[in-house]
Formats: sequence, structure tokens, C-alpha cells
Amino acid sequence: MDYKAIQQLIETVSHSQLQECEIEWEGIRIMMKKKGNNEPTITTAIEPILLERQEEKEKERTPEGKIIRSPMVGTFYAAPDPSSPPFVTTGDHVKKGDVLCIIEAMKLMNEIDSEIEGEIIEVFVKNEEVVEYGQPLFCICP
Repeated sequence: MDYKAIQQLIETVSHSQLQECEIEWEGIRIMMKKKGNNEPTITTAIEPILLERQEEKEKERTPEGKIIRSPMVGTFYAAPDPSSPPFVTTGDHVKKGDVLCIIEAMKLMNEIDSEIEGEIIEVFVKNEEVVEYGQPLFCICP
């Protein structure tokens, strides 16, 4: 959203019967409230809103431990094939180098290994879920 678009928004709100307007778009939040004389009061906060909310959720649900994150964008597979049990589940003990999951990217199957020895505290994603680069996959307590 550029300066011209913000000016047009102010003009539109000031000539409308709206008393309050709040817009969130691409990490930008704009809030306008009219005072008694119909002139809008504008509060703008430019911040990465979605990223901030995702980090808050991670903090709320992340227990103490090492977070294993996805090194790539792809499809998460908890097991080597649909008929096999998952590589790991909550409560399992893993050693450094143990396979935790597979991420399929561009038809290549990439094994994701444990970086540390410890207990799987939480699995953050479900089988066959699409994962993003840097997305938390597991929490391991050493």
C-alpha cells in the first residue's frame, strides 16, 4: 500500500458515514476513527503482523528443547511409506543422526535427521502436510 492509496482511503472514509475503519493488509495495519467534527484520526502500524502472530503461537506451545525446523519447502512424511509406522512419535528417544521424517521436494525424498540426542517432546506437523522453509517440525528435549 503506497502513500497515494492511503490518501484515497482517508478521503473515502472522511466522506462516508463510517465512524471507524481498520484494515490489515500485507503486514500493514491502518486504523482510522472520526472525531466529533468528522475529521479522521489515523493510527498506522507497519509491522509483520502474520509473522508476529505465528511466533506468539510457537512460544505458547513450544516446550523447552531444541526445535528441529524444515530445511526446505515440501511435503512432510512421518513414515517411509504409507503402510509403515512413523519414524518417531511423541515420547520416543532419538540419537543424533536418527531419521525423524522425510520431506519430498521436487520429487526428491530428503531424510531429515536428528541434530541432537534426546526425547521427542512434540511433533508440530501432520503426515502429508506441506511445510515451509524454517517451519518447526519437532521439539527434542536433550
